[in-house]
Amino acid sequence: MAIQLITRIYKWNGLSTDEKPSSGVPAGSTFDEIDTGNKFIYQNNYWVVDNGGPLSTVKAIEMNAEIRRLMEETLVLTMAANESNGIDAA
Repeated sequence: MAIQLITRIYKWNGLSTDEKPSSGVPAGSTFDEIDTGNKFIYQNNYWVVDNGGPLSTVKAIEMNAEIRRLMEETLVLTMAANESNGIDAA
């Protein structure tokens, strides 16, 4: 990528249900969803999730719950696969 001088960026706040701006948006502009805590940055003509900022407590709790759910689901599937292959993991 060539060096690009950004002389102006925009910062928007809105709800996750709001349509993000798509016309005349300078690269590097941001959109913060005030109801979810999700942050987006405008790059290459698209809004992408910005994971570079600080993690809010609410988001960390949500992520932890999702990780736990996925781990429990993986355990259940692994135990079922072991059982169907005659492996006693107990």
